[in-house]
Amino acid sequence: MGRRRAGIAANITAVLAVLALAGCGSTAQAAPEPPPTASPAPSGPPGDGVLRIGALVPMTGDHLTEGPAQLAGIELAVREINEAGGVRGAPVQVAARDSGDATTATGEASFAELVARGADVVVGPADPALAARLLPLAAAASVALLSPTVTAADLPASGPAGWLVGVSRAHADPESAWRPSEEFLTRLLVSDPGLDVVRTGAEAYDATVLAALAALSAADDGGAAIARTAPRMASGPLPCTTFGECAAVLTAGADPAYAGVTGSVPGFAGV
Repeated sequence: MGRRRAGIAANITAVLAVLALAGCGSTAQAAPEPPPTASPAPSGPPGDGVLRIGALVPMTGDHLTEGPAQLAGIELAVREINEAGGVRGAPVQVAARDSGDATTATGEASFAELVARGADVVVGPADPALAARLLPLAAAASVALLSPTVTAADLPASGPAGWLVGVSRAHADPESAWRPSEEFLTRLLVSDPGLDVVRTGAEAYDATVLAALAALSAADDGGAAIARTAPRMASGPLPCTTFGECAAVLTAGADPAYAGVTGSVPGFAGV
């Protein structure tokens, strides 16, 4: 573990040195024009200093067999984040509700309950049709949606921009679902020893870690800040694979490239 931390520290130092040298050239250059944006970034009130995560997972409906794995992944991530010091010194809190599926109004009712409990971010839903229905509610409530299995490519372009950030397209593209490594599977089964289906548990874990990293980077646990910042946590110059490692990158003043328990987050994209 000491060698690994030393390697991460060395990588951080090297990248920061390169960035410093890049700013020391003798020829002044005009700053590049910012890229045009199709719509304004999410805005909303700041958080209160405690990151509250709502776990919106299928406990009934078409995808109920995947709900326990998603909840185990979320709870595992929260436990590991809190063991690493939480977000800005405060433990992350989590509450779980049933998402149901797109044939019922369970998702809307559960989402309203999570908002009433003060959720800053909801990890879920996993169903694209349900995500499309909840997206306007999330924007109205200033709650970020971090879906384990729904990305921009799965939703109509007419929805509110920026409030949903997706990790993978596991439901639209089943082949993209991660095959768990033995190491992560062991950790997931410790979280819930009764699991017999582990599919999409890893994606839910990654969504939770990304939410916490976004709150840490933004120094704000509000939903709007998380929605704006989460995509950057997977695209920085320094790769890292755990919340603790990525938190060290942020402390050093650089953006992390969170690789996730899959080794990459290829579908990671915001709407």
